[in-house]
Amino acid sequence: MTVVSSVLSLNITWSSSVKENIIRILDYRIKVFDAVTLKLVKQYNRTTSSSLSIENLKRNRTYIVFIQARNEVGYGKSANISATTLLEGTTNHSHLIYLNICAP
Repeated sequence: MTVVSSVLSLNITWSSSVKENIIRILDYRIKVFDAVTLKLVKQYNRTTSSSLSIENLKRNRTYIVFIQARNEVGYGKSANISATTLLEGTTNHSHLIYLNICAP
């Protein structure tokens, strides 16, 4: 999973560990929580892309992002990552983290 942080957004890209020929991934559910309050900030249902730009976030705030793959049986276990938006005026940087997303 790759996360690129900016001042008010996080750009996330991921890949599934499931082989397309064995289990077909229908879509993903992404939930974004504020790491301090643990409140749900955003939710994206039935996302078919393996990348997402999460915008309109607060600057210099840490978020926890949960990603779940769905197949014909339902949603699998979630993979998660935490990432922090930047302060205004700082340069963008990226974090490279690999996580497997498993379907049931």
